[in-house]
Amino acid sequence: MVEFALNDKVVLITGGTGSFGKKAVEMFQKVGVSKLIVFSRDEYKQSVMKGGLKETGNVEFVIGDIRDQRRLEESMGGVDYVVHAAAMKQIPSCEDNPEEAISTNVGGTANVLRAARNQGVECVVNLSADKAVYSVSVYGATKFLSEKLVVDSNRLGKMRSVNLRYSNILDSRGGVFEVFTEKLKSGQTATVFDSTMTRFFLTQEEIVHLCLFAFENCKGGETLIKLASPVRIAELATIMKDVIGRGEVEIHDNTARTGEKLDAVLLADEEKSSSKAYGEIIIVNHLGRELALQNLTEVSDDQIDMESRAFLTGIDLEQLVRSTLA
Repeated sequence: MVEFALNDKVVLITGGTGSFGKKAVEMFQKVGVSKLIVFSRDEYKQSVMKGGLKETGNVEFVIGDIRDQRRLEESMGGVDYVVHAAAMKQIPSCEDNPEEAISTNVGGTANVLRAARNQGVECVVNLSADKAVYSVSVYGATKFLSEKLVVDSNRLGKMRSVNLRYSNILDSRGGVFEVFTEKLKSGQTATVFDSTMTRFFLTQEEIVHLCLFAFENCKGGETLIKLASPVRIAELATIMKDVIGRGEVEIHDNTARTGEKLDAVLLADEEKSSSKAYGEIIIVNHLGRELALQNLTEVSDDQIDMESRAFLTGIDLEQLVRSTLA
């Protein structure tokens, strides 16, 4: 991954008290950021996060909701880069509360983009999800629409806006890894909804590096997809049980929750013709602009088809589990 410095730059992270925000603050501080603004609506999480920081001198905490464009604009004065991480992310919650999911994930994204454009922000990076591709859930539909808003915003001014689309993050709050960990450590049962369920996993560090990559290398209107080795959820749960040494694993086929896919799809067939590969990063060039990067290659089916990629399994998966639990 290309190294990038944030010397004298001001970065605002919406939903900044989440697991991504915590890692982003830590890593952005190491690349010379002038100031970090953690924007979120949870004062308790802000207090906890502030207490856990080794250095707080260049970190500012702002209470606000992405549904409030006025508050966003007040907070974005002098900001160079925005990482938009705030969202409703739990599929069942979005299914049960579709209006709330739409207001936050779609309306909130529109507010972030308008506020950033009005305040002269240079670049907005939107954290999206594989569920946006061929969406079958409320969550996926809201992510699909938020991606479209991000792409379209590049037609409205000089501000660059980019999507990062990925499947699962190993160490994300509320994700499958955390759920399994809590269940198994307390001696309970980790339930897998289908033996065939598979996902691509990235780490928080990889997502932060993608943000830095987007800041430096994107013209605006792209969607970046970081490829990874697929993981079988049933095997992940079994290895976690063995490593933790407690709890049980139960696999119930054909019990996936409403809106839950069995496999992760990162790139739609309709997007292939406008996509290029840069190593393990797929760049979907939605607006057909000349890309800034050199040495781009065509995207092959083997790169994006889950069954064509080598699964992370056995000792390699165990090592990943141990390192994440450490």
